Amino acid sequence: MTIDWNVILWCCITITTLIVIFALIYYFMSARMMKRKRQEIITLTEGIKVGKKVMFAGIVGKIVSIDGEFLKVEVAKGVVMEVNRFAVSALVD
Repeated sequence: MTIDWNVILWCCITITTLIVIFALIYYFMSARMMKRKRQEIITLTEGIKVGKKVMFAGIVGKIVSIDGEFLKVEVAKGVVMEVNRFAVSALVD
């Protein structure tokens, strides 16, 4: 039994090429999804204004005031919570 090194070499080149192609496809798909997610976060943070209803941790409330990184959110009449602006998961219409 003899080993045909030429066949082994071409098999290795083919497998390496396929791995590189799949890695490039994965990279570009991930970059596109990350760009889309980043745009959603920017849109969300720009929409945070006094008087808007927001949802964070499953709690819905109305923004009373904005103090830099923190929001004061009224979740019930007379109950105001202070949360980080990045804790907001959605704007409620």
